[in-house]
Amino acid sequence: MADRGTELIQKFDANGVFITKWGGAGQGDGLFASVQGLAADIIGNVYVADANNHRIQKFAGTCAP
Repeated sequence: MADRGTELIQKFDANGVFITKWGGAGQGDGLFASVQGLAADIIGNVYVADANNHRIQKFAGTCAP
């Protein structure tokens, strides 16, 4: 889930249980200036497209059992 107001990304499992979060407004690693899209791969890595910082960041994850 992405909150474009705070530039915060939250990750939940299939049951809606909170797992972790990333972000906040800024330009450094793990921060965002304009979240435009999210994607996840089969092992749970999360990819975040950040338009104003002109990049895609990858965050490590693992599959839920």
